[in-house]
Amino acid sequence: MPIQFFILLLIIVVGTGFIISGLKGAIWVPAFSKDTDAAIKQLKLKPGTKVYEFGCGDGRFLRKVAAKGAFATGYEINPFVWTIAWLLSRRKNVKVKLGNAWDTSFGPADVVFAFLMPKFMEQLGTKLNKELKPGSIVLTYAYPIPNMEHYLLKNNCYFYRIGKS
Repeated sequence: MPIQFFILLLIIVVGTGFIISGLKGAIWVPAFSKDTDAAIKQLKLKPGTKVYEFGCGDGRFLRKVAAKGAFATGYEINPFVWTIAWLLSRRKNVKVKLGNAWDTSFGPADVVFAFLMPKFMEQLGTKLNKELKPGSIVLTYAYPIPNMEHYLLKNNCYFYRIGKS
């Protein structure tokens, strides 16, 4: 009986994390590596660039930009997925924070990456337009931000520059 209780408890905890993340932005579905690799190449990151990720999943994008010299900070609301990201991303220049990205200021970021469900994209655009400094880059995967004009669409990634159309 104890093992069945433990399995049920684990299913409830993990399932609750996925439900909460789905209600706040997106369930964890990783972006294709070929797409994020192409996007990172397009960004031409300089050492010290501050890259934030809105819902970082397992942290793979953060690790890739940190390998290019960026300071990478990701936020993940799902405790199960956050644990994976934290364990895999324990290195210099990568911070993975457990929490709701909607409650966090992205003001220090030079680049923000987000892969959210379409119904959250307009809210994301409003938040980032308020918080980011002019010239900051927003990169969204799979879905565009309504009412913002992207300057590039490459490998399913939409590129925006704050303060410019």
